[in-house]
Amino acid sequence: MKRILSTVAALALFTAPALAQMNGEMGAQLLWSAPLNGGTPSVRGVTPGASYSNVTTLSGGQGIATTAGIESGNGITPILMDDITFAPGTLPGGDISQLTFCVANFNTSTVSARARLRFWADDGQPDGANSPSTYYASGTPATQQGFTFNPITFNAGSVSCFFTTFAPTATGFKVPGSLKFWAGVQYDNNAGGTGASLAQLSNLGQAFFADVPDVGYSNPNEYWFGLSANNGFPNNVGTPQVQGFVDDFGYPAGGAPPVNFGWEFVSPAVPEPMTMGLLGLGAIALIRRRR
Repeated sequence: MKRILSTVAALALFTAPALAQMNGEMGAQLLWSAPLNGGTPSVRGVTPGASYSNVTTLSGGQGIATTAGIESGNGITPILMDDITFAPGTLPGGDISQLTFCVANFNTSTVSARARLRFWADDGQPDGANSPSTYYASGTPATQQGFTFNPITFNAGSVSCFFTTFAPTATGFKVPGSLKFWAGVQYDNNAGGTGASLAQLSNLGQAFFADVPDVGYSNPNEYWFGLSANNGFPNNVGTPQVQGFVDDFGYPAGGAPPVNFGWEFVSPAVPEPMTMGLLGLGAIALIRRRR
């Protein structure tokens, strides 16, 4: 494992809307980017409607990178994952309409790479409770959820957050029934097509954010550290795939504070009883009018 420390400073905001391309690779919009060396910890507000959000407060810029390898001619890193628990009141099975993921580039130069997002169920196989094992599947029929983005150029020595939006039901990407899954990101050079070397890929990772998310919950003493590149590729739903272990960010043994990775998800809340009642009255009125 490699741990890299730095601090975070000023930022640039970009809030134009984005629509994900669901066939093949997807597009992502830059939400904000900040240099690794600096001071200010607070970077932006929570997206309205977020059911999990931890992208507003960097934790000193400390972050983790992995070691890239070659798989089937493709340079790729193992996965880094965090546990995500949606806020109480989130609608189980509701469509996830927007997600934000964050990338730390510890290189001293810009790097172009593909970000590959994958999600795992919190099924505890084979490592016991509160750990990922099988790919998270949702929708009808159930489909393994994962998204690969077009190559992104990451600024030198930066932390950057990117977002993408989904049309309703276009992907079947839904809130888990338990309100919890594991979200991970790895990076590849598209079989050399992005120009990133293995050394450069090895200096991509995730930055540390606040130990207490603004919305929802994530265990501040747990993340998943992948051990091989193939744990990010699609495979049979329901078959244990992920290879790695749950780690504690170095806390308390390493003296580091409890933290989390930066993620945000927007999805619907359970309608209030009064809202449901009004909808019911509206439906009754519509039926009577049609009669």
